[in-house]
Amino acid sequence: MSTEEDFTPVKPAESELLVVTGMSGAGRTTAAHALEDHGWYVVDNLPPQMLGTLAELMARTDSLPRLAVVIDVRSQALFR
Repeated sequence: MSTEEDFTPVKPAESELLVVTGMSGAGRTTAAHALEDHGWYVVDNLPPQMLGTLAELMARTDSLPRLAVVIDVRSQALFR
């Protein structure tokens, strides 16, 4: 496990990470498609435990300036 001192982001400050969540039928998929149409890289149905790892990977690369993650609100127990 890395400490805060070990983590040196190389990503520019203008990068964006957006988390899209909601109940079934709330439009998560529609929002994901719209974001993709506007140039965002979208990860759908990501297990919540992987969000921190994905954010760290994003911070270390220049290839993902805008990343949206779609998480089902029913997986809230996995956030613990």
